[in-house]
Amino acid sequence: MNLATTGAVDRAEPPAEAGGAQRALGTFGSLLRRPSVQTALAGLSGVLLTIAVMVPPMYADSDLVWTAALIWPDIPTTFPAIHHAMRLGTVLPVWLAQEIFGPNQIAWIAASSLFAAIFTAGFYALGRALFRSSLIGMLAVALILIHPFFTVVDAFTRATTNGTGGLLPDMPAAGWYSLGVAALVIAARRADRRQTWWLVTAGLCMGLAYLTREYVAFMFVALPIYFVLLRMPMRRIVVMAFPMLGVLGFELVHNVIVYSFENGTPERD
Repeated sequence: MNLATTGAVDRAEPPAEAGGAQRALGTFGSLLRRPSVQTALAGLSGVLLTIAVMVPPMYADSDLVWTAALIWPDIPTTFPAIHHAMRLGTVLPVWLAQEIFGPNQIAWIAASSLFAAIFTAGFYALGRALFRSSLIGMLAVALILIHPFFTVVDAFTRATTNGTGGLLPDMPAAGWYSLGVAALVIAARRADRRQTWWLVTAGLCMGLAYLTREYVAFMFVALPIYFVLLRMPMRRIVVMAFPMLGVLGFELVHNVIVYSFENGTPERD
C-alpha cells in the first residue's frame, strides 16, 4: 500500500520542467502588467506602423530636417526654412541616426520610427493615466494604428499626410507633450519625493516637446489649469518649471555656439 501511495503522489506532482515554465509565464505576465513596459510596447507599435507604411524618404520639409542634420553643427543662418534647422528635438535624433547607420534610408526609417514611437507611447500613457485603464490606453493607440491620417501616406501626392514615415516635428512633439501631461496626472496621485520626481519628469517631457516644435510653448498656458483641475498646490509648478528652463538654457547655449560664427566672424576650430 505504501508503494501504491507513493506512486500516486509521484503521478500527482507536476514535472519540474512544467513548474519552471509556469514560473516563467508568471514572471512574464507580471512584467507585462507594469505601466512602463506597456508604454514601451505602445511605442513599439509606432515603430511597426512606420515599417508597415514604409514610404520612401520625403522631399520638402522632412528633407530640410535631414539636410540640417547632415551639416550640423555647421548650419548657416541662410539655411532655407531655418526654423526646421533650429528644432533640435528633430535635428539631433536624425543626426544620431545618420552617425550610427550612415546617411541612408535605414537612418531615415530609424529616425521616423523613433518619432512615431514617442507619439504612440505618449497617447497610451495619457489614456492610461487619465482613466486609470490600460484598455483606454490601448484603444487610443489602436485609433492611431487604423486611422487614415496616419496610415494613408503618399510621399509624392501628399494625399492625406506626410507625418508617418517622415521627419516632421508634429508627431514627436505631440508625444512628448502627452507624456508630460500623463506624468503630471500621476504626480497628482503621489506625495513627497515621488511626486517631485514625477513633476521633474513632466517638466522634462514638456521641455522636449518645446525643443521639437517651438509652438508647443503656447500650450504651456494650460499648465496652471492642469494644476487646478488636479488639485495640486500651485507652488509645485516651480518644480516642473526647473527642467523646462534647463532645456531652454541648453537651446540658447547651442544656438549661440552654432549661429555666432559665420559671415565675417571668427570661424570655429
